[in-house]
Amino acid sequence: MGRIVYCTGGTGSQDLTIKELGGAGAIVGVEEDEDSSYTTVIPGAFVDMYTVGKNIEIYINSTK
Repeated sequence: MGRIVYCTGGTGSQDLTIKELGGAGAIVGVEEDEDSSYTTVIPGAFVDMYTVGKNIEIYINSTK
């Protein structure tokens, strides 16, 4: 509840599930660059899974 969730390998539809579960936002790690845009139902961002996403995972795993 009230947290930002990091998802990997997504297509962008995770934000609706996160909203229904009470999440505050989503960061989605994508494998390939896309030449399109998405409108999210909660605050969200799409990042490269192998660069920015790897740094996010390191941070998540280094904190409680």
